[in-house]
Amino acid sequence: MSDVPYTFGGLPLLWAKPCLSYIGAWHAELEASFDGKDPKPNADGTYTLSANDVDFVGTPVLGPRKLVGRVKVKIVGGRGGLKKKLDPKHYSKPAVLTVVRDILADCGEVLSSGVDPATLDGQIQSWQRGDIPAGRCLTLVLDQLGLIWRVLRDGTIWIGKEEYPASSAKFELIDEDWSAGVIEIASDAPDLEPGVTLLDQQIRYVVHDIQSGSLRTSAYLQTPSGLMDQFLAGVRQEIAYTRLYPSTVVAQNADLTLQLLPDDARMRGTGLDNVRIRHGLPGFEVHVREGARVSLGFDGGNPSMPYASLWETNGNAVDYVEFVKNSTHSPFVRVGDELEAVLPMGLPLTTSLGPAIVTVVTPLKAVLTGPGNSGLRG
Repeated sequence: MSDVPYTFGGLPLLWAKPCLSYIGAWHAELEASFDGKDPKPNADGTYTLSANDVDFVGTPVLGPRKLVGRVKVKIVGGRGGLKKKLDPKHYSKPAVLTVVRDILADCGEVLSSGVDPATLDGQIQSWQRGDIPAGRCLTLVLDQLGLIWRVLRDGTIWIGKEEYPASSAKFELIDEDWSAGVIEIASDAPDLEPGVTLLDQQIRYVVHDIQSGSLRTSAYLQTPSGLMDQFLAGVRQEIAYTRLYPSTVVAQNADLTLQLLPDDARMRGTGLDNVRIRHGLPGFEVHVREGARVSLGFDGGNPSMPYASLWETNGNAVDYVEFVKNSTHSPFVRVGDELEAVLPMGLPLTTSLGPAIVTVVTPLKAVLTGPGNSGLRG
């Protein structure tokens, strides 16, 4: 491979190692020659690492540290604002695009011009932005639409779905070890990016090893964090089954269990069936309507023991609530039930014979009449 111009901020590059993930921000460590001139920043304060006309635009997080004849720097893709904690902010029925633009504006990052606004076409009923880093805020809101984000080489934020289009990078295969989840290639420029398909494999992590006059690239099927995710998968599964998931009632079965469709794509699938109702009223049965809203949980974090509870207030959610006879004592009076009634002493009554004073000394028997409440049965 012939020598190629490698620079950082206009200084001759000695070596660099950009690491790019299919989710999140890329980062790079590098050293450049130092002859008394500092690396030159761009107008917006970022710096450009260039290798054969392929540019990486980022912001220093360590350095520049001036050493003997060289300067050492660590940069992160973009403008360095993704770790900035944002002020809490509440939204009522916001468009997802509005929330995303606010996050990026408040942390100083820029949305890529290649992002189709229709990708973010969606609305959230309510959204509370917490006092957490901007990158985490971005991940949380994009989860609502099943989207991911990453910082591109030019330092802007790309947002979209995981689709893994075929890579157009030109390269020479040096070593191939898919059993270890990695291949090594050589190319004239570090133009391979994660989130593409290479040799029929989905690439999630790319490391470019740039030396003076040479370039090697390692392409991985997993990110370093992805390997840790595998290790923590069991723990995260337990956490997933201790959460509550807002869901919609699809139907109620004859045994009063429910068919539910969770909002969260990680639990949705084709929905759940035979989900027991836990309503907190012993001796009662709840007859609900299609479309009612409820929270889905799992007893003891056990995936085989789903239950439904915490109904949302909605006048159309319930057909009726029925007291199950003989299961316990009735706590209410029903239409047609007998009850004892006592009249106040000295209550004046009018009879056909004229006014009279009747003193009641024993309880009267009375019958409750009227239409009653059709929403409560016994």
